[in-house]
Formats: sequence, structure tokens, C-alpha cells
Amino acid sequence: MKEKPFFLRQIFWSDKYDALDVDTDGDYMIARVFDAGTYADMQKAIAYYGMPRVKAALLQAADLQQSTVALVSLWLNCQPEQFYCTKRRKGSSIPHRSF
Repeated sequence: MKEKPFFLRQIFWSDKYDALDVDTDGDYMIARVFDAGTYADMQKAIAYYGMPRVKAALLQAADLQQSTVALVSLWLNCQPEQFYCTKRRKGSSIPHRSF
């Protein structure tokens, strides 16, 4: 059994850290680690969850910073348009109307 990774509490500043479970909340934790964590945190996430789960979690994340998408798309050898959060951003724009 793999040792559960320890991530800095600062990454999850808006959450109750002790209530998070690295297994059941894994996809959420992966997205937060890649958005706000260090390179070492990212490596811990990959070592614990495995690259296939990390890739799936990041591609399906509802909200990632654009800089995270740019970096991860290079690592995963995929296009930024493949990320759900980029599709969501484009679709959620509210058209400007002048009255």
C-alpha cells in the first residue's frame, strides 16, 4: 500500500484540510496541487495517483488557471482546448449588450 502524500495546507486554504481525503477527493486535490502547489507537490501527486489518473483529473477539472493549463498541456502532450475548463471558459462568456 502506498504511503499517502502530505500536501501543504496553504494549497487548500479555502477548504477544511482535515476533512479532505486523498483517495475520495483525489481529483479535486490533484487540480489544486497543480494549480497552487510546488513542483515537488506535483511529483508527489503523480507518484501517488499515477499519471493516467492525474491526466484524467486535470483534463476534467472545472477550474484551472490558464498558466496551469499551458504547463500541463506541454507535460501531457495535448492541446489546451482538450481541457474541460477551457471549454467552460469559452462557453460561459456573457455577451456585452449596449442599451
